Amino acid sequence: MAVAPRLAVSQTCLIFFIDETGHETFADSNYPVFGLGGCAITGSSAATVIAEPWRAMKAAHFGGEDVPLHANQLRDPTSDQLKALGTFFREQQFARLAVTMSKSAMLPTGTAPLDIIAGAMMNRYTDLLRRVSPEPSELAFLHEASDRLDELIEKHFGGTVAQINGKMIPVHKGLVEKLHGLPELEVADFIMHAAGRRAAQLHRDPTAKPQKDFVAVFHSNPTLCSYIHIQERTAK
Repeated sequence: MAVAPRLAVSQTCLIFFIDETGHETFADSNYPVFGLGGCAITGSSAATVIAEPWRAMKAAHFGGEDVPLHANQLRDPTSDQLKALGTFFREQQFARLAVTMSKSAMLPTGTAPLDIIAGAMMNRYTDLLRRVSPEPSELAFLHEASDRLDELIEKHFGGTVAQINGKMIPVHKGLVEKLHGLPELEVADFIMHAAGRRAAQLHRDPTAKPQKDFVAVFHSNPTLCSYIHIQERTAK
């Protein structure tokens, strides 16, 4: 997949902005989780539903609309900043999806976490496609570039066509450097931060109630949300 800050798509293209959380081999003992996910929006709505409200929120609460904003770099946020983030995720009508796993997951011998997560992500895509109206004419997947994961992402998500209701439609793919600061990928970053924290929480206590940021992201509009935390996968 090529690294590119822009991708020309139609107004009826459904665009997935995908980020990661954690390490695909659970290499960080302090954060033994891994996940993929982000947000999805049609080309006709991306600016008005995600980009413009996100920039306006940053201008009002985070020092400027062009200031980079990443969840793991947000230190000691004020109550107003947390409220602004919560309001954004509760009010803006775009799809959110995530698949997470922790080191405690029981997997078949020889199976890598990304093998399972990739398949579960495809199920999340299919799940959301059933709920989107109007039916998209094409799909686009934008992943945040990662020296460690780019080849693996290409391996697992390398298709160029997809099937919707028996029709084959084109699939576009691309990698975007973090420095380009796409609002949609910043939003995907916050989504995966919440999903990763939830995975770490479930790793410690499978009965724990979800934290506030996870609720704001994934419970505000169940119709447009698709999330799964994988705790066990048996061999086929």
